[in-house]
Amino acid sequence: MTFLTEVEMIATDTPAMWLPRLNPDFIEVRAFIASQAMDEARHAEVFRKRALTTGYGLMAASPMNEMALKHLRDADSFSEMSVALHLVAEGNILTLFRFSEYLSPTDVDKKIFRLVMQDEARHVGYGMQHFKYVLENFPEKREVLHAHLDEAENISFVGAAATEVTESFIILAGGGMKKEQIDAGIKVTTQFNLKQMSEHFERLEKCGMPERKDRSKLYQMFLMGKAAAEAQGIKI
Repeated sequence: MTFLTEVEMIATDTPAMWLPRLNPDFIEVRAFIASQAMDEARHAEVFRKRALTTGYGLMAASPMNEMALKHLRDADSFSEMSVALHLVAEGNILTLFRFSEYLSPTDVDKKIFRLVMQDEARHVGYGMQHFKYVLENFPEKREVLHAHLDEAENISFVGAAATEVTESFIILAGGGMKKEQIDAGIKVTTQFNLKQMSEHFERLEKCGMPERKDRSKLYQMFLMGKAAAEAQGIKI
């Protein structure tokens, strides 16, 4: 919940940063970005409150994930921001929410994730449509977008190596800290990490960039990880 609070705070700030930069004639885009900032602020509130209900409060932040989140604020153009935020980061979080709903120990937690998934799916859908529009109408930007994706993929997917988040996920996934529970949790976490990558490339293909698989180092990592997981009997 600490990690999700971090994520949603940046997801609130980032679209809000672009509101004064957008031409007022693009009223629909401005309205959507404003609504997204409101959605993300509500998510930050609910995750923070859920963390506080444990009696322990917010825990240690992840420096690795903070670096990844900072990347979203450093975009040089709206399209670069949208690729990094809507398509890559929020696509990853949408998969995380789906797994979290499955792993949630209480009905309240499950409802939280079902509701935030609805918002997140809307944000990802916008990002896909924006990306598809740019590809179709500005083909000269294709190589620039590949470069943006190189950077976004390298940064956004390193979250799997952040122990502050991954250890918690493994314990929740396995249902406890006994050896057999940890082993089960590692299998579910492996499925989750590979599912994030798989859905990322599926979205890019639907947007009109099927060649991304041939260009991305991340996709090669996905293929190796999938082969290793299947060899251990883990279905993806």
